[in-house]
Amino acid sequence: MCGKKYYYQYTYECPKCNNRTTSILYLNLRDLSGRTGYIVCKKCEKQYHYNIIIF
Repeated sequence: MCGKKYYYQYTYECPKCNNRTTSILYLNLRDLSGRTGYIVCKKCEKQYHYNIIIF
């Protein structure tokens, strides 16, 4: 059985250059919460950590 995909759109602001970027995260049903990773700012290339919790 293929898991249903959810599209989660979020906007983040780079703490270094204040560039705002909107991204779409694709989630499977079994993976709904606690997704962590790194975002790289497209403007200044600063890398920082994010954590997404879905209720």
